[in-house]
Amino acid sequence: MRPLVSLVEARPETVLDDYRRALALAGLDHPSEAGPWSVAAGLDGPRWQAGRTCPPWQVEGVLTALRTGRGQVGSAGITVSAVGPGGLQPWPEAAPFADLAAGVTLHDAAGARGAPVPVRPVARLVSLEATGAAPTVPFALRHQPLLALAAADLVSPWRLEGACATLGRLVLGGHPTRRGVPESEIRADTVALLKELFPALGGVIDGTVWHVGPRGRVVARHVVIAGTDPVAVDAVALRLAGRGPRDVPWLRLCGERDLGAVDPAQMRLVGHTGLLDLDFDLPEPTFARPVGRLLGARFGSALAGRLNRRRGPVATGGPWAALYDDMRAGRAAKADG
Repeated sequence: MRPLVSLVEARPETVLDDYRRALALAGLDHPSEAGPWSVAAGLDGPRWQAGRTCPPWQVEGVLTALRTGRGQVGSAGITVSAVGPGGLQPWPEAAPFADLAAGVTLHDAAGARGAPVPVRPVARLVSLEATGAAPTVPFALRHQPLLALAAADLVSPWRLEGACATLGRLVLGGHPTRRGVPESEIRADTVALLKELFPALGGVIDGTVWHVGPRGRVVARHVVIAGTDPVAVDAVALRLAGRGPRDVPWLRLCGERDLGAVDPAQMRLVGHTGLLDLDFDLPEPTFARPVGRLLGARFGSALAGRLNRRRGPVATGGPWAALYDDMRAGRAAKADG
């Protein structure tokens, strides 16, 4: 069966409804066949790093959609995991995450009783073994369907720190030592391991703000991507960035090994699918430009006309930065009706 992937244009003034729509279109607003979703979010402490960590509206939007969608979680609550560069960490309690999704009972996987459980893959994963990695699963997430949340962090022309990267850090405790092993091989082996460990996987990428390049430039592109296959979600994000999925080494390996859908023709695309035909005009990652440049200075594509919104520098008061400031100050994000 082809995985379902949704694309939804998002605006700061309606972002929670945009997230609800994205998850509903992707079929993620209700429990998977294996049970209710647990959430793993790419976070590194409570401070939002634009385009690099999950923004508060993504966390709130997803948790609210899971709470209010079909087959509501009810009193059981949602198990959550904060995943930083070093792997699992305590769920942030400071602003701007403290009051998100009021009414949702959260169970922090990092605070659950029981040590992480060592795992041994059924099939030998030679490249992952060569790194010396020792995979584990947080005790609270054993045999749980897992929904990965990530920001749109395009580190290089082919490397996206997206949904698969969030899940990989969760089970590998951050980045494994490479020991000369190609990173594409490690990523493909990690995806294979994840598919063994969890009965269902999904992904949500917040593409409202993108971080591009190793030195960093922040650009706004106002999109949310959600789907029932984290490989497919990452592939769509890279397609929006102008990268052919088959030209991305780790995605090509995933496609060759039947680890996920990498071509749009292999997916069921819903929502604002016309976005795939547009040029997001992201700057070249290897020639990163300073953060704070006016967003949209090179944004002459059809998307600019469709969205018809003023853009400002995210780092100095753009609309998404203003939303972050509102949420940090305890003012709720707005929604339609």
